[in-house]
Amino acid sequence: MVWSIAITPDKLVDALKAAVDGEPYVLVLDEADVIPDLGVLEDLFAVDGVSVIAIAYRQVEWLNRVDRDLRPHFHGDSQIEFRKYSIEELVDILEPRVEHGLTDDPTQPGHLEWIADETGGVARWAIKSVLSAAELALERNHDQLLNEDVADAFERAKRKIRKANLRSLPLPHQRLYEIVRTIGPASGNEMRAA
Repeated sequence: MVWSIAITPDKLVDALKAAVDGEPYVLVLDEADVIPDLGVLEDLFAVDGVSVIAIAYRQVEWLNRVDRDLRPHFHGDSQIEFRKYSIEELVDILEPRVEHGLTDDPTQPGHLEWIADETGGVARWAIKSVLSAAELALERNHDQLLNEDVADAFERAKRKIRKANLRSLPLPHQRLYEIVRTIGPASGNEMRAA
């Protein structure tokens, strides 16, 4: 059975407990590095018969957020590193998103290839760039994406990704980030004082 769901952690654990009937289950946490509260992992591992696979863009940073007692579940010899997408592969990923997510395919020939190339094979950045280009075109009252919309989309997409990543950090880390952002590089004593 394959589930693709977006529900609260409590409901997910309850659904897993109800569904597990002696058969093994594999739970895939796609984009695990943007899950705000990794405390749910302990509950997931407590469900008999459930194995967890985590897909993370930045595995080291993600593992640093995982509780020390749970890290052995994600040991190094069980990691698979995926290569970045080629331009053609990324265009194949973007095309259906444009077709189903945007009205009347506002892209022009070469736009998706440009986005795939500029984002260096990083699907999340490419997808956010397409969305950002569409938002810019809408804000600028363009019927189609123009080159200027695409050119300006990359930085906007980076900001959106950065904002989402920051929101996913635990509150103490968000506070530390804000201190460093506000006062600049600081020693440990300066951070504690701030």
